[in-house]
Amino acid sequence: MLLVRAGDLNANEALRRIREARRLVATVEQFLSSLGFEEGHLPLEKRFQRCQKAAEQGKIAVENLGRLAELQLAVHRLNGLLAGHFYA
Repeated sequence: MLLVRAGDLNANEALRRIREARRLVATVEQFLSSLGFEEGHLPLEKRFQRCQKAAEQGKIAVENLGRLAELQLAVHRLNGLLAGHFYA
């Protein structure tokens, strides 16, 4: 992380952020898998886009819409964490 290298963030805080990112990735993976999007060879964002497209086309069962909403929130949190702490 650039902030650690610059001395603006200590290593323990950087590790905490990395663990949080990994936790969010695992959460997103679990939601995608539970919704049937298990193509592990594809990037996470591509799988999420496929899931979103399926939802827009009405291909997600009504009983899974709550899970879809939780997935969307988890992806939003992950993107926010990555944008705020990992991207230069």
